[in-house]
Amino acid sequence: MIWLSIAMAFAARALLVLLFLPFSALDKILNFKAAVGQAAEAIPSRLLATIAIFAGLGVEIVMSLAVLTGVADRIAALVLAAYCVVTALLWKQFWKVADFRLRGPSGGRDVFWDFLKNLALAGGFLALAFGAGAAGWQGFLAHPLASSHPYAHSPPGGTLMDQRPTIPYWHLWTDSDGISRQKRCAMTEFELKSMRPPADPQWQGSRTSGNMTVMVTVQPVGWVGTWRENPKPQWIVPLSGRWFVEAMDGTRVEMGAGEISFGGDQHCRDLDGRRGHRSGTIGDAPAVLMVIQFDDAAAPSSPCEFR
Repeated sequence: MIWLSIAMAFAARALLVLLFLPFSALDKILNFKAAVGQAAEAIPSRLLATIAIFAGLGVEIVMSLAVLTGVADRIAALVLAAYCVVTALLWKQFWKVADFRLRGPSGGRDVFWDFLKNLALAGGFLALAFGAGAAGWQGFLAHPLASSHPYAHSPPGGTLMDQRPTIPYWHLWTDSDGISRQKRCAMTEFELKSMRPPADPQWQGSRTSGNMTVMVTVQPVGWVGTWRENPKPQWIVPLSGRWFVEAMDGTRVEMGAGEISFGGDQHCRDLDGRRGHRSGTIGDAPAVLMVIQFDDAAAPSSPCEFR
């Protein structure tokens, strides 16, 4: 069953790129002059048309292989989606065909169907790039070169996992000018394994070792703190209530239960009385936060380093 699952996943991707690899790529190689001539219909310069064919050949081969192997497949799928849209707009211009009609023989309608097929194929590649869920694009933007791990599976007898989780978080960090900023990031590098056999497998992210301090803090209703840095690099996990964090660049983020953040705004400089961040509660309930401090680790020098 495992091999059948892998074979089906591969077959789905193979069907998606079949138009490009091998057929369209092979056609460009075997009929290169004709391909350049077709490109010249939309690109006036013969040299540019030739360059476009070489570029298209590279996209069709390299990006298709990336989709098939799962190596940087999400960014490759996005490139192929853009490729489908561009080729549709340049060479499937049904609106310029004189005999476009809805009934009876019509060359324009045939081109129209080809135009729609290009867009439908682009939609398939976008689904591959961003995933089926509404939040998939966040993980893509955080780590566009990451793999979707299309052939991952659970051990025999387990539940099939066809997509790794995407866990968003806010990263408060200090840039090279000493200004604190916040960026929306996502953790996507999870591995399906047992915490300790014989426990059933679950998705596990990267582990951080070293001395740590764990505490629960409660911010009262109406509490607003002064500008300050986080005392140490630390994860902050809201357990209940809502709170906000404002960075020196003016970014203000409001978070509720389960919306995690990392406070890495150490070594900021003073700027008009602001240094680090400002935070406080929102609403009519206290904000209960779990804090995991790194006692002996430096804050990441750039955002989104937790993957």
